[in-house]
Amino acid sequence: TAMVTRYCTGKFEEGYKMTIGAGFHTKSETLDTGESVKMQLWDFAGEKRFRELLPDYCKGASGGLICFDIT
Repeated sequence: TAMVTRYCTGKFEEGYKMTIGAGFHTKSETLDTGESVKMQLWDFAGEKRFRELLPDYCKGASGGLICFDIT
């Protein structure tokens, strides 16, 4: 959640609320080729009770990135 918020808004929040289900963000970027792309970033909760929702949410996705804290 903190990484997606930082990437999309440019701000880092020391304290944040845990994602329940999924959080949604958008970000536009311009590639080196000059092409503009608009991304939909989905932030999924890490709790076990929400894991069964992932396959449905990820259908048709062009890519994915998994981030986690091992501490």
